[in-house]
Amino acid sequence: MKANGYDLARVIQPVAAVRFQAKRSNELWHFDMSPSDLKQVKAPLWLAEGRGRPSLMLFSVVDDRSGAAYDEYRGVYGEDAESALRFLFNA
Repeated sequence: MKANGYDLARVIQPVAAVRFQAKRSNELWHFDMSPSDLKQVKAPLWLAEGRGRPSLMLFSVVDDRSGAAYDEYRGVYGEDAESALRFLFNA
């Protein structure tokens, strides 16, 4: 082992991170909100005066165990908890 650069201190050192994988569906979801590259859309009817233009974002959630995914484009005024919860309610 010494020839490959391992010594006792390195071998018994605890790992920095442990990968968690769900045992059952719906135990762990991966969630992401990303600004969309699709920028040219008509102004929505619900446009709020005085808040500027909403940005188009891609919301995505993936179940860790099954790999089932749900994606949705939404026009939002930034990354806020209300927008995330509205998306998760639909998912």
